[in-house]
Amino acid sequence: MLPALALADPAWDDTALGADTGASSGAWSVQGARILSPEGEPLRCRGVNWYGFETTTRAAHGPWSGRSYEAIMDELVARGFRCLRVPVGPEVIRPGSPPAGWAAAYGEDGAGVLRSFLELADERGLVVVLSFHSYDPELLGAELPGRPFGPRADGSRYTEADWLSDLEELAVLTQGIEGVAMIGICNEPHALSWRRWEPLAAEGARAVLRGNGRLLVAVSGVGGTAEQAGGYEVNWGANLSEADPTRFGAIADRLVFETHLYPPGAHRLAAHGAGDLEAAWRAQWGHLAESGSPVIIGEVGGSWLTREDRQWAKALGDYADWAGVESAFAWCLNPHSGWDEGLLVDNETWRGWHEYKLAALEPILPD
Repeated sequence: MLPALALADPAWDDTALGADTGASSGAWSVQGARILSPEGEPLRCRGVNWYGFETTTRAAHGPWSGRSYEAIMDELVARGFRCLRVPVGPEVIRPGSPPAGWAAAYGEDGAGVLRSFLELADERGLVVVLSFHSYDPELLGAELPGRPFGPRADGSRYTEADWLSDLEELAVLTQGIEGVAMIGICNEPHALSWRRWEPLAAEGARAVLRGNGRLLVAVSGVGGTAEQAGGYEVNWGANLSEADPTRFGAIADRLVFETHLYPPGAHRLAAHGAGDLEAAWRAQWGHLAESGSPVIIGEVGGSWLTREDRQWAKALGDYADWAGVESAFAWCLNPHSGWDEGLLVDNETWRGWHEYKLAALEPILPD
């Protein structure tokens, strides 16, 4: 158990939020472990990640194929997807950075393309979770920095003040778009302990709520050794073993906790072969859902080629359903994903689906 934060800690100064933290009518909200829409309907996210806004293209990938965002979104809806998780970075939050030429029809800069993308998703009834993925488009994948700010690949430094300002501006950008439900404030802060991440997460949440009080805030798990993760090895972003919602004070009812999970074929952990899956999941994130806090599976994916991976998916789906986890997002739509997780087949045409991957994910993705 972590010691209580001192009341004088500026990260926990509730006056920084102003009068409205977003709990008024028209806001996304949580009720126990459930996420509720502004109309009060429970959210069950059958979701998929669609990346690109965090990269040097400054646009969600796909339109190079000749297919529009509209056409791809329409197909997603037809395939039963209802939610998108969309990674972003500073260059699509701050105005002035041009997108790749194939996305220029959607906006003159990355921020304009993002706004257009969100409006198109909203028109189709797609719920969107935005994820602040990396502060540097050169630091992705295995190079993900694992913290919300720090040194960039070019030798410059992205600061804590930069991060908080960008989170607030990202929230401002979403104003007026009802289908944007939440912003994840840092993807997989695996380089930080929970002790270090917790007060930063509170600051990040406040920044989002200052920009748009109707949103929820997704707080990712960390990484760490087995000793730091409930006694079990852990995926980046999966470790919420020390998370305590009550420690977030006045903003606790605006938070959703986010875990990332990958099968043994993508990243083998000791628990995969020891019959300890449920115990590991409960220790690392399931205890939150079981005790009535909202949890989403922000990333789950793999090549799904082995029977072991498919059995893992079935076990995860069964446990998540029992624990009350109602939203999960496949990683990912993009056919060129580096570890063969892409659900689409062809990167040139952005057409065709890996049906066996969808079948494998079926136990995990809510109806």
